[in-house]
Amino acid sequence: MRRRRGGDGVNRSCDMSRQAFSEESTSSGSINNDWKHWVVMQGNDQMVVDDVWGIRKVIGVKFKGDNVNMFRVLSRAGKGKQVVSRQEQGELGRRKGARGLGGLEKRKEVRKLVGDQNPLLLCIQETKLQSCEDFLCSTLWGNSPHVFSYRPSIGASGGWGLLTFWNSSEVEVWSTESREHVLWCHGRFIKSGEEFSVANVYAPCDYGAKIGLWDSLSVRIQSLGRRMVCICGDFNAVKNLDERRSSRG
Repeated sequence: MRRRRGGDGVNRSCDMSRQAFSEESTSSGSINNDWKHWVVMQGNDQMVVDDVWGIRKVIGVKFKGDNVNMFRVLSRAGKGKQVVSRQEQGELGRRKGARGLGGLEKRKEVRKLVGDQNPLLLCIQETKLQSCEDFLCSTLWGNSPHVFSYRPSIGASGGWGLLTFWNSSEVEVWSTESREHVLWCHGRFIKSGEEFSVANVYAPCDYGAKIGLWDSLSVRIQSLGRRMVCICGDFNAVKNLDERRSSRG
């Protein structure tokens, strides 16, 4: 009806509406991209939702709607709150640290470990990352020469992500194999010429699956003959009941 009446006022109103819609669409697109990037860093949507709700609680923001809308409200709230207290920073750091290598605190811990120990090889379990990029790995290892191989996080049934680094000036890796629950690396130490195989393991909790993993590792170790072999990682197993923290059998 307003369009039929005509008039400059209507045109100006329509122009302003289109401009507002365009700005909102641009903002929504940016928020959607931010959400997708955060999902990639954290591993899955549920981890991002947990983080968003935790940050909401810390800075006192309320919101309703779907996940992306929650993230949009949180982003707007962040623009209005530039100063975060030390207590809030600590809370955010603790939440981030609980999310594998997607958390800043965990990355700092790994970087300090590398600096203190100067390892030739480094095996990390439960990265909770679906992908590993050069920039992320550089923040973990530092500026010294390095190469890495990873098995992406694909959920509790298939492992929570494995990452193996090596000092490329000291270690030459010929091949890597990503298998269920295991990331194998085969190569040699450059100075000594000795060949080696390293298995980075994150064992399943299911007893049957765990036995299957042990059997496959045993077969592989025997097939490697006299080559040096190191099996390291998180085995989700104990040698005796006194080591068990939970009440399960």
